[in-house]
Amino acid sequence: MVSLVRREPISEIAEGILLAQHRSRQRQAALNVLPAILTEVLQPLLRLHEEALNSGISTDYLRR
Repeated sequence: MVSLVRREPISEIAEGILLAQHRSRQRQAALNVLPAILTEVLQPLLRLHEEALNSGISTDYLRR
């Protein structure tokens, strides 16, 4: 009987596992910094918006 299952060398399997782990760590690192990035971007925008509201400047730009 002939086996149709392709057998990968252990080194290729190990390389695939290491690559998947590396990608997973990269993905997690990106997710870890996302809140800080959003905070850095959104807080100044919110501050400007509040200042505009408090000073009577038109906030029509929000409707676009």
